[in-house]
Amino acid sequence: MTVTVDAGSAQASYLLLDRYIGGGAVLWAYAGGAWHGKDVSDGDLAGIAQDLFTANRVDAYWSGSELTIARGWKNL
Repeated sequence: MTVTVDAGSAQASYLLLDRYIGGGAVLWAYAGGAWHGKDVSDGDLAGIAQDLFTANRVDAYWSGSELTIARGWKNL
């Protein structure tokens, strides 16, 4: 039997990208009343900035406190 604890989805109210000196970053999404984070590679930073931070809506999916999916929507 598989049990998933604290899995959920909601529209993100806020997005934050923490960038660390010496490399590494974490994408944070505030959704469902809590912050959910995911490590982001240097290669993905530009794509995230172009897609998620310019989107009209971002849907977040998580398991525990880990962000598993962030999907951006852009209305033209």
